[in-house]
Amino acid sequence: MKIYVDFDDVLSETALALSELLPELFGKRVAYEDIHAFNLRDSFHLTEPEYRRLMVKGHESDFLESIAPTPNGCETLRAWLDKGWEPVVVTGRPASSHEASRAWLARYGLSDIPLVHVDKYNRNLGTPSSVPTYSFPQLHDMKFALAIDDAPPALTLLNDSKLCPAIIFNRPWNKTYSHDGAQRVADWKALNAVVENRADT
Repeated sequence: MKIYVDFDDVLSETALALSELLPELFGKRVAYEDIHAFNLRDSFHLTEPEYRRLMVKGHESDFLESIAPTPNGCETLRAWLDKGWEPVVVTGRPASSHEASRAWLARYGLSDIPLVHVDKYNRNLGTPSSVPTYSFPQLHDMKFALAIDDAPPALTLLNDSKLCPAIIFNRPWNKTYSHDGAQRVADWKALNAVVENRADT
């Protein structure tokens, strides 16, 4: 069973880490629970130049490698590998972040998991890279059985492209998001139960 697993805010606590940059960069604070919109420019009340500065800082290698893992995520992926399942980390991060992202995965015992960059958000961040960036239609060839994501734009692309059934990983910015009865999970323990149930059917 091949499973699409989003990186930021499913496998790693990226929004929380970015919120902790606000005092340092802009002298302001926004609690994690108050991140009401996926667009951090809106949630953090930033100007466009401030938002771009945050995104540049947030894609630096040292920052990416320092982000904490989401509780139970890495352990669950290792258990899925032991079952013979095929988790694939599918990220909207720019391909220029590939080396730092792979280093993070290696740090948490996930060196064997593929890392795929996909144009989820039409962003132009980072320097050019030899690592390919895929479109959603190109993912059909990978034949995913299931996808887990937190970002409403990506979840909409998953739904519209009919790539595979999607599970919504619960976060403050997606509380009101839904589509076609997509299942929602609160954490990795609940997610594992859902995936195991689907594997048995």
